[in-house]
Amino acid sequence: MDKQTPETQKPGATFDEGTVRAADGGSAEAQHDLALRLLTGQGVTKEAPEALRYLRLAADQGHAEAQYCLAECFFSGLRVEKNWVEAVRFYRLAADQGHVAAQFNLANRLLDGRGVKKNDAEAVRYYRLAANQGDTSCQLSLAQCLEHGVGAPRDEAESMHYYRLAADLGYSNAQCSLALRLLTGMGGPPDEVEAVRYWRLAAAREHPTAYHGLALCLEAGLGLEKNLAEAIRYYRLSAASEQVSDWFDQIPGESEETNAEELQCHRLAADQGEAAAQFKLALCLLKGRGVARDEDAAVHYFRLAADQGHARAQYHLACQLHDFYYQDEDEEATEASRYLRLAADQGHALAQYDLAHHLEHGLGVGKDVAEAVRYYRLAADQGHVKAQACLARHLYSGEAVERNVAEAVRYYRMAASRRHTSAQFHLAGCLEKGEASAVDAAEAARLFRIAVRPSMPAP
Repeated sequence: MDKQTPETQKPGATFDEGTVRAADGGSAEAQHDLALRLLTGQGVTKEAPEALRYLRLAADQGHAEAQYCLAECFFSGLRVEKNWVEAVRFYRLAADQGHVAAQFNLANRLLDGRGVKKNDAEAVRYYRLAANQGDTSCQLSLAQCLEHGVGAPRDEAESMHYYRLAADLGYSNAQCSLALRLLTGMGGPPDEVEAVRYWRLAAAREHPTAYHGLALCLEAGLGLEKNLAEAIRYYRLSAASEQVSDWFDQIPGESEETNAEELQCHRLAADQGEAAAQFKLALCLLKGRGVARDEDAAVHYFRLAADQGHARAQYHLACQLHDFYYQDEDEEATEASRYLRLAADQGHALAQYDLAHHLEHGLGVGKDVAEAVRYYRLAADQGHVKAQACLARHLYSGEAVERNVAEAVRYYRMAASRRHTSAQFHLAGCLEKGEASAVDAAEAARLFRIAVRPSMPAP
């Protein structure tokens, strides 16, 4: 039987036959175009092996977008066996040609060590390349690295520069990050009015963390006139949206400024053994709010509060003791995991997710995937997007939990709705095959296009 061409596989298709001829004639651009159509079923019948063959042909000719798409397929296991090493190889090929999304993903892999040896300095180099091309995700990641001294010397001024670049380009996560740092005075004196302005910009995009930030400022009169009714309205909006990041633990007193008198009150109460005061004083010392920064003293007071059962202090102490994502394991890892577990068992969602990650990979604790799944579920049910994606992965594969595709799809949907790329990939695959619901090829194709080319809007 003669081999069918893509357009003859689907009668009535309007696919340009010239593209097929050009692809078979060696045009890298046509090979890439045809591959994407074969993957998504746009104008042709889906045929994954042929799609991957054309992607490889284009990638081997140096087509950066094809290299990036192939890397995404290998990294997520989309229609090909998952292979992080191959994914990193193709990310690097595309990144070295200036492909922004590839630079971002390669930097992430260099930072987390998936498919390549960890190299924080190289990660920062690639974040910087993409950030200087205007990529807001890389600007935010670079700002975070510079703030914490990861892969580069700590530089608060440059960190604030990149936070502001991303925020001014409309990235709501960066607007929230910048607002918090303006409020706490990172890289300069506090600027409450400017902090409120950025939180308002993010709130206009319905960012739940911005709702919470505005509520705190309205309650305390930070950067604007006190208005308790408006504060309550924003607190309600925040509660009705998604889980708010624990980064608001960094605001001393949460709903009040910390002046010298209040700081002295915190210190007196802390020294008398009051856990809440110890926690607030630790935050002041950590961020230099009303007092010179002193991380060692902050850890001391976090520990005092944590040992009295203060969940947020337990979580912050764990983070201060050991950064599992940026440091190699050491003796502090086990102690950090112990405090994570204490916070997680009190319902702290960020601690639940972090502990699950450590249990799954054996970081500072004995590897226990079943226990990891339990904590992923606890965090996922509180709205933690990464936990939702991880739980869905386990439910789908049946690793350490009874396989339940319907539940997996439900959690993939939750994470995908919040732009989690891997969840979008996997949900697309489930919809394409009709797993746990009717086949929905159009939605599958839409999700796949969003995930594989995140910088382009879905049609």
